[in-house]
Amino acid sequence: MDSAAARELIARYGRASIISSGEAGLRATYGFCLLDQPGHAAQDELESFTVVGHIARGDPQAKDLLAGVPTLLLFEGPHGYVSASWYAPDLTEVPSTWDYTAVHLYGAPVVLQGGRRDSTSCGALSSTMSRPSKRERGSA
Repeated sequence: MDSAAARELIARYGRASIISSGEAGLRATYGFCLLDQPGHAAQDELESFTVVGHIARGDPQAKDLLAGVPTLLLFEGPHGYVSASWYAPDLTEVPSTWDYTAVHLYGAPVVLQGGRRDSTSCGALSSTMSRPSKRERGSA
């Protein structure tokens, strides 16, 4: 997946599995994240991504994030089962599969605390998360 498609997936779906490995071992939680520069043009495949997210300080994983341990953000897009019979009905030895899109971002988190950037980022997160989803509006 190229950088532009990865940015689109993150912008569209936003929910990430947040996985870290700190003193207590592997931890995982879910969080909603926004691209810090959603309209930024991709320069190349190895371009860095900056996302802004939030988890509660009371979440045990917050210790890992505050410590800046290596963290994986796993964003998932559309997915679905693909039966082998759909593309090769006469082949019985062909396995079925799963079709999916995902973006994995690896890095060390930087915790924003106070200041204008923090309040701007939190405001954007709050505004985005407060909007009713398509499902809530009845148009799944």
